[in-house]
Amino acid sequence: MKDLGILKYFLGIKVARSGDGLFLCQHKYTLDIISEAGLLGAQPAAFPIEQNHALSLAKEAELADPASYRRLVGGLIYISFTRLDLACTVHILSQFMQIPREEHRDAALRVDLDICLERVCDPGLDLSLDLMSGYDPRPTCDLEPDLDVRLG
Repeated sequence: MKDLGILKYFLGIKVARSGDGLFLCQHKYTLDIISEAGLLGAQPAAFPIEQNHALSLAKEAELADPASYRRLVGGLIYISFTRLDLACTVHILSQFMQIPREEHRDAALRVDLDICLERVCDPGLDLSLDLMSGYDPRPTCDLEPDLDVRLG
């Protein structure tokens, strides 16, 4: 095994270190998703999904190319790793991967427009050491409710 130095990128995620901890950012990957959808010059949406949406009641025609919807939602799932504010919306969109319809694609493009809003200043994910100070990396086993059995 070879030491490659300080981690900078991992699976499309930029890793920045500071005295406080790590900062994870997917700015480049986000731009790739936006450009693949053809939304680079589009106006951003104010919020990712309509309140009281009726996506499960969609009646429009099925998409001729469902693979494009699956690629888009798959990319959004990966982006939601550092954009926790999109996790609920992406979860809703991922429920329609089997038979996507026009309304589902439009909703997914709206999420893309929402991430356009953040493309200049990607919020990323801050993993500060203060948040992880009480974290115990050893796994626990709850076989007996009154015992705290430590493994390893």
